[in-house]
Amino acid sequence: MNYKNILTPLAVILAVAFCIFWTLRSTKKIAYVNTTQLHDSFTLKKELEEKFSKVQLARQNLLDSIKFRIQYISMKGAGLSEQEKMQLNDLQRSYLYKEKEFSDENAATAEQYSAQIWKQINQYVSDYGKRNGYDLILGANGEGNIMFARPEEDLTKDVSEYINRRYAGAQE
Repeated sequence: MNYKNILTPLAVILAVAFCIFWTLRSTKKIAYVNTTQLHDSFTLKKELEEKFSKVQLARQNLLDSIKFRIQYISMKGAGLSEQEKMQLNDLQRSYLYKEKEFSDENAATAEQYSAQIWKQINQYVSDYGKRNGYDLILGANGEGNIMFARPEEDLTKDVSEYINRRYAGAQE
C-alpha cells in the first residue's frame, strides 16, 4: 500500500476540518438593540418621568401662586401703599428667583435621572449579553450608528422584556 496515496487525502481532510473548526470557533455572536425603544420602554424611565412630572407640577403651582398674588396686588394700580409696593417688589423678586431656581433644579434632575436610567440599562444589557453568549450587542438609535442590520439580529424586544423583569426584581 502506498502511504502517499493515503496521506495526501488525509492531510487535505484534516486541513479542511481545521478550517471549518476555526471558522466556527471564531464566529462572533453579534446583535443590536434600538436604544430609543429600549429607553422608552424601560419601567424605571416611566417611573422617574412620573415622579419628575409631579415635582414640576408642584413647582409650577408655587410659581402660579406667587404670580397670582403679584397680579392681585397690582390690580390696585397707582393706589398702592408703600407697604404694598414693597410687598409687590418682594414677590416679583421671589418669583424670578424661584423661577430660575426651579429651572436649574429641573435641568439637574432630568440629567441625573437620564444618567441613572442609562447606567441601569447598560448594566442589564451587559448581563443579558453574558447570560445569552453574545460577544457584542450594538446600540442603534436611528442616527447612523448602524445603517443596516438584519431584523433577525434585533434584540430590542427581548432585551426590553429582560431589563424590565430584572428591574422588577426577577433574578435570572
